[in-house]
Amino acid sequence: MNSQSTPKILGVEPECPACKKIEKAAGSVPVGRVIEKLDALLSGNDLAGAERLLEYWMGEARMLNDARGELSLVNEMLGLSRRLANKEKAQSAIDRALALVTETEMDGTVSGATILLNAATTKKAFGDPEGAVALYEKTAGIYRTQQLDESDSRYAAFYNNYATTLVDLARYDEAQTLYQKALALTRENGALLDHAVTLVNMAHMYEASESIESKKITDCLARAEHILMDETTERTPYYAFVAEKCAPSFDYFGYFFTAKALRDTSKEIYERS
Repeated sequence: MNSQSTPKILGVEPECPACKKIEKAAGSVPVGRVIEKLDALLSGNDLAGAERLLEYWMGEARMLNDARGELSLVNEMLGLSRRLANKEKAQSAIDRALALVTETEMDGTVSGATILLNAATTKKAFGDPEGAVALYEKTAGIYRTQQLDESDSRYAAFYNNYATTLVDLARYDEAQTLYQKALALTRENGALLDHAVTLVNMAHMYEASESIESKKITDCLARAEHILMDETTERTPYYAFVAEKCAPSFDYFGYFFTAKALRDTSKEIYERS
């Protein structure tokens, strides 16, 4: 067993389509334009600029009593807080997101559930897997009640992130079942980068389990490496994000050349964005 701390992979980023479709109206913040600017800042890895942008417009939304606009931006802050590794900001965003989901009467909706998924992923990232599980189970219940199509990409994020939390709780059999579902869905949807993230997470799961499955670890890493190092895999800002987060895991398992290549490529993409 490697004595160094196991690197943590960020889960697949949950999407909230409804949040990006809110248009500017009287007394509301321009959510669409703010998120366009946010995406541009994140593409260049300008996390400090992204933080300032969201803080400003979240404040504006509160002044205008624009609860739906604020919820859209708080949802973005959940993901950003994980990248910033800022626990205080993350907890504040979680508390506000949960309150706003109720205030905006989005409880029980698919869009509201996706925000709960994002909050759960953030709880897990900052050391509260038990709290995350409760939100994941609520999310699953809403997806079922609303009959969300099982081929929907939101299920892939749900399976992957929930499984990663179950690994923290040593519930390996349940985690493996969910990872396999995530693999099948990302393969079906052609989401190769998310497929690679799931494979890397599975390698950590196999190592964490009581009986180390060295062959399975090697197989998962080899498959993820093939996707990430394949020259036909488009080098987008999201590729840079995934490469940056997977690199420490390849280092951890001794794939030093791959880890360096991923970091270098990620840096190049951010610099030209």
